[in-house]
Amino acid sequence: MPVMDGFETLEHIQDKYPEVKVITLSMYNEYSFIKKMLVLGVSGYLLKNANPGEVINAIKSVADDGLAYNQEAMLVMRNLISKNEKPLPLEYDFTERELDIIKLVCEEKTSAEIADTLFLSKSSIDATKRDICQKMGVKTSVGMVAYAIRHNIII
Repeated sequence: MPVMDGFETLEHIQDKYPEVKVITLSMYNEYSFIKKMLVLGVSGYLLKNANPGEVINAIKSVADDGLAYNQEAMLVMRNLISKNEKPLPLEYDFTERELDIIKLVCEEKTSAEIADTLFLSKSSIDATKRDICQKMGVKTSVGMVAYAIRHNIII
């Protein structure tokens, strides 16, 4: 990219437009590159050789408040969290409903899919996800997944 690299672009987008979700489409499959993108908070990470269906599914998933990571990015995320951070004691008790939603978010389910699974409205799921994020002290579904892994809420 001629003006900024991907990291600078992501930081710029997050500073100016924090509500915008970013999916990285990259040719880089190296641990350090993926790690930096994850730490910066991308909502998705795909390789440029992803097929068109994967890209479309990633866009739909992220647009519906989900996540979209390829297998390599998920391995980096798990490794990053397990290597650098020990599980912390939970500061909040999560209800069974909240734990169900956390688990489904970690399975990359969209709010609409979670609502269908739990027989609730999408607005109820969105409200509960906001409550969960507030309890966890995170801002996004990515933060929720990282928190859930770090605190052994999911395995």
